[in-house]
Amino acid sequence: MSKERQIELHTRLTYSDVAGIIEALNEALKDGRLLIQKSDETLELPVPRVVDLDISAVEGAERTSFTLEISWRPNRPEIPDCTT
Repeated sequence: MSKERQIELHTRLTYSDVAGIIEALNEALKDGRLLIQKSDETLELPVPRVVDLDISAVEGAERTSFTLEISWRPNRPEIPDCTT
């Protein structure tokens, strides 16, 4: 079994800068390979054709959040819930 590797980033950016990051992730997803870099750390993730997608949005008096999570499991059947 291989050792788990992880890169995390917690920062404050303008929404324009965040949009640029999301656009870069979008292009990488289209290629089926995400390359995550932070300082001298790099994590390359091959992405299968079918992934799990979770989206949540919460608007509160003190804090609003939007979360997008994309995950997958190796060797899982590529059967999507829906197609586009």
